[in-house]
Amino acid sequence: MMRKNIAGMALTVAMAGAILTGCGGNPEVNEQESAQESSVEDLTVKESSVEVSTFNESSIGVSITDSLIERIAIRSSLLEDIDMEAIYKGRTTVDDAASFEGKWHATNTHSGDSGDVEITQQTDEGFRYSGLFFHGPNIGDIEGTAYYLTPNLAISSQDDIEYSISEGYMLFLRKDDSLYVKRVGLFADMGWNVNPDNEYTKGEPVYTNEGILEKTYTQDELDKIHELIGDDLYEYPFIECTKFFIVESSEKTISDGIKCKYVQCFMSGIREHYNVILTEDGRIYIEISEYMEDHFFTNDPEWTLEELPDIND
Repeated sequence: MMRKNIAGMALTVAMAGAILTGCGGNPEVNEQESAQESSVEDLTVKESSVEVSTFNESSIGVSITDSLIERIAIRSSLLEDIDMEAIYKGRTTVDDAASFEGKWHATNTHSGDSGDVEITQQTDEGFRYSGLFFHGPNIGDIEGTAYYLTPNLAISSQDDIEYSISEGYMLFLRKDDSLYVKRVGLFADMGWNVNPDNEYTKGEPVYTNEGILEKTYTQDELDKIHELIGDDLYEYPFIECTKFFIVESSEKTISDGIKCKYVQCFMSGIREHYNVILTEDGRIYIEISEYMEDHFFTNDPEWTLEELPDIND
């Protein structure tokens, strides 16, 4: 997979025992969260046999064995309403912890909002973890320690990583063959919408946008766009953004009444994007933006404006 970092916007902090980096554009809300919440079915698990003596359910208003677990698995924003400090005090040792160790890959997610987590040094208290995460071309990484709350649930606080000024927590849930990771607050703030929240698998990851290039365009359309915009822009941002950004395609009509395919490709917080109109009579109009420059192309000899024609639903 080829990814391009945005020049001049990289932040790297590397110290012994902890690493935290981030780079990219402007932070915005991750557009996948609402879709993730609605797509996950019943994720309640059975109550753990481990007694967490310092855990006070009444003080946080949620059970650690049902509502909390479900909210982690669907990466719910409702976790922000929970007293995570009280949860964190429930750290304990366990003899029968689930197997967290291994290399985990984000799955059932958009490939542009993915990542990998490696867990090592698992003991009866917890484990070490490191992760590399993506939001489009933006990259962030982190290392830290997580501690058990139950045999299949662990927590890490901002104090468990070094050299970060943000506050918050990160939860690790083992359920079935998956690992679920959910950040609460600004834990390990990597900036620029880089976020670890995802379901992870040790197997081959499944991406919700798999094959999006072929689903959106015919080969004939791709060839004509390639010829129109040239090799460099076709490779990046056109092809790379189509594969790793959000793509929305719809049937429209342009101002002269001709039917067309209207495609928008973008990623929140990232300047690179494009919009293209492909009419049924063979005309192409495309506006495409690199990090520092905007471009407009068309094969319509009668079109004199440097912008897309108006489109109608």
